Amino acid sequence: MRIGDNPSKQGIQSYTPKDLGVALLVYIPSTDGYFAESLEILKVQIASLEKNTDVPYDLFVFDNGSCEAVQDELKHMLQ
Repeated sequence: MRIGDNPSKQGIQSYTPKDLGVALLVYIPSTDGYFAESLEILKVQIASLEKNTDVPYDLFVFDNGSCEAVQDELKHMLQ
């Protein structure tokens, strides 16, 4: 059972998705060794999307158990 009122009935605008949705799955378990440059590669990937995508898009980043430093950076990038 739902509790409360439907937001659309209260005059609150519901979210309208963009025509294009991009999803990234991120798994960077550490920032050294094999994964040393993975965070920089992710930043380049996102910057490339921003620069080369002409249409408005929704970006979904799914973190699949990255280390705390990567999670902190993703949170910082979100802001």
